[in-house]
Order: sequence, then structure tokens, then C-alpha cells
Amino acid sequence: MAPRPGPCYNSTMKSENGLSLKLEEVYQAVDISDVLLIAFPHLTGRLLFDVRTRPGERPIIRSVPPVRGPDERFAYLRSLRPGLADPERYVFIQWPLGVESLVTNDVWRHIEEHCIAAGGDKSGEECASLLRKLYELDHHEDMEAIHGKSYKTIWPHEPR
Repeated sequence: MAPRPGPCYNSTMKSENGLSLKLEEVYQAVDISDVLLIAFPHLTGRLLFDVRTRPGERPIIRSVPPVRGPDERFAYLRSLRPGLADPERYVFIQWPLGVESLVTNDVWRHIEEHCIAAGGDKSGEECASLLRKLYELDHHEDMEAIHGKSYKTIWPHEPR
């Protein structure tokens, strides 16, 4: 399927902290990955898209806990998929923006298409379910930052 232009297709995207992402390189990395892991700076979990399959299997699409490094992640993948060789094209993306930017910049579309190509429509449904869960986690984290106890202000509270 030919890529359709998105809001920032073939461009460089700047995040609020000045980092830039070359979206075309992100799309290419997603499109060729055997295992794709996406991390957000404000969310604890990681998104795992493991499209390696054997007959009768579908890709693994889920949220997973963070680990200390690639060796620990590869051990985790071996425990999920015993007997399957380590991935040849492992891609880790530290996404510097929020969840919505994955969608508006067509990254999520590339992820879905890559998973569907490997595992069919059921994998597309799993991607959609994971995206809904991701939006919920993102919203929960926003509310926690505003009202929750897990965030502290760096400015002293001044009574009015």
C-alpha cells in the first residue's frame, strides 16, 4: 500500500524539548522491524510489537514493563517466544511527544499496517485495542499530574 501523506509526512518534527524526529526514518524503522518497542517519557510501560511468527501464531501486540536494557529485553522476548530466534531488526523508539502525536504523524498507521501484514485483521484489532488503552493511560497520567499525589510541584505553595 502506498503511503498517504499525513500532517508531517516526509518532514522533521520538533518536540517541545527541542528534540527532532525525522519521520521518514521513523516510518522506515517501523516498516522493517521484527520487534518494535515504543516508550513515552511520561508513561511507565512500553508498547511491544513483535511481528515474528511461526505457523499458527500471530504477532504479539501489548504493553510491557520497562527493563534495564536490551539484554534483559531479549531475555524477556525469549521467555515470550521460546524456540524463536532473537529478532534481527529490533527497533526501540523513545517517543518524545504524547500519544496523540503518534496518530497525527502517521506513525500509528505504519505500526498497524506492519502488524496487519504479519498477522491479519486480528492483529489490527489488537492494535486498535492497545491504542484505546494507551489513550486511557495518557488521560489518567494527565489527571494524575493535575490532581494526583504522585506528582509534586517544584514551586512552593503560596496561600492566597
